[in-house]
Amino acid sequence: MATAAVWGVEEHARAVRSVALELARRVGIAGDSLQVLEEAASHHHHPLDLGTGDALARLASEVVPGLAVLPGPAARPAAPAADLIHTLRKRSTGVHHDLLADLVELADLVVEHYEYCGLVNQPFDLGGIPLLAASAGFDPSLVEALEPSTGVLEFRHAARLVGVRPRLALRILSLGEDAGAREVSLIGEEDPIVAAHLIRAANSALYGTRFEVTNVPHAVNHLGVPVARQVILAVAMRPASASGRLLQEWRHAVTAAEFARTFGLHAGLASSEELFLAGLVHDIGRLVLYHLSAPLVSAYERLREQGCPPNLAETILTGMDHSRLGSFLLADWRFPEVLVEAVADHHAPSHPVASLLYVAEHAITGSPEGIISPPSLEDALDACGLSPQHLGEAAPSPLLEALAD
Repeated sequence: MATAAVWGVEEHARAVRSVALELARRVGIAGDSLQVLEEAASHHHHPLDLGTGDALARLASEVVPGLAVLPGPAARPAAPAADLIHTLRKRSTGVHHDLLADLVELADLVVEHYEYCGLVNQPFDLGGIPLLAASAGFDPSLVEALEPSTGVLEFRHAARLVGVRPRLALRILSLGEDAGAREVSLIGEEDPIVAAHLIRAANSALYGTRFEVTNVPHAVNHLGVPVARQVILAVAMRPASASGRLLQEWRHAVTAAEFARTFGLHAGLASSEELFLAGLVHDIGRLVLYHLSAPLVSAYERLREQGCPPNLAETILTGMDHSRLGSFLLADWRFPEVLVEAVADHHAPSHPVASLLYVAEHAITGSPEGIISPPSLEDALDACGLSPQHLGEAAPSPLLEALAD
């Protein structure tokens, strides 16, 4: 069994810090207060009373009589942050609400809910947290700060900016498994970019012959109809400006598509093309996120740099993570329901194709996103008829080599 993503106290503290700082910026907190908040959130589980050598020596002598503790610097947050942590721990005794303490406690509540969802294999969203925070007496400005500022129109506009071609993918899907080279060639000839990629793939080292391929029908016949269809699907879901992080996301998607097709077809989970397309679009929501407003993208990158897991950062900023955003777009594009559901649930799978995508993430990256519980991974493997050995079988994508610019 592959090693699950590690999540412990340090990861929890980093996530709380990043969420608290993001909410603080939304309500206008800056300067020294922001620094105090950052330190307090980073150490909100710190055993303050054990931060001195004397306290540690007493504890050590009680656990192991005669054990000596060498003197050293106290691992303790600075006084303002320590005072804030003390305030947090006295909240239950009726201490008056403090805005900074509210921020840490609210961020802690959000992260604990995120952790719970990961451990019990449930999709993560903010759910009733805003209502709970309001009823618990949190500062109204903080409750309002939990509401995302991005809506459906912004998502659709950003999806257009990505430059993928869902209609082209649906045309290939609609051909059916028995379509021949002529039907595929006609579609390939309609789009100069698709035509160029088909010819490039046919002339690549992987598929090349002694004679140069110069037209689409020749390319389709040389590649074979199944591979030609995969090339068209991969090109259809490639961002218009595929460079940097967008190119990296697309390359990951093509590798996931080949894994899903290979192992999902063997298990009879869906048609070859549906499985391939499921892998291609499983992270389409993240491509859209990168095309939202510049301030939102900057906030996302800041959260990630501070140690916030990607799907938690996405939900804090947009109200849904990339899997939910992706499924919304696929439904909008009228993709088959099996793909919409698989993309929606691929981080908390509840059916075989979603489980296959979940396994693919493990097999390809080795360090999947979010909190992974070993039982969830075992259940996903069982659901798609795979074994732990398959996690080591995600080979480099030959199709990517053939499509390389």
